[in-house]
Amino acid sequence: MRMFDKRLAQHGEYFGKDVALPNAGTKTLDGDPARLSGAAGGTGVTILCKTAVTVPAGKKLQLIIEDCDTKDGAFKESCSVTFQAGTYAAGGHMGEVILPSQAKKFVRGKLVSDGNCTGTVDVYPYATR
Repeated sequence: MRMFDKRLAQHGEYFGKDVALPNAGTKTLDGDPARLSGAAGGTGVTILCKTAVTVPAGKKLQLIIEDCDTKDGAFKESCSVTFQAGTYAAGGHMGEVILPSQAKKFVRGKLVSDGNCTGTVDVYPYATR
């Protein structure tokens, strides 16, 4: 649900809470895959900064959303959003990605960094309408 630019987690589901950003490489978020199919493009995934977040100059941070027909199957990339260099304030939303209308039954996320990102974030789905 979205209220006055606040994005509330759907059903209390999180892909990850208090996740330390990867310095370099990939971090699969530790929350269980969420069953989010059938939203017809009405579900987004947002990143909330728990602490101040820094993406160094010349580097980037990416949130990749993967989906699959089964909870334990082979997940494949569905959509992504890239965050460029900068500083993001604690308590603010870095950004979001809207799930495609053809998303499969189960969805999860991972963060990918190409170097020295700092801070912690919450990653969770929310209703866009």
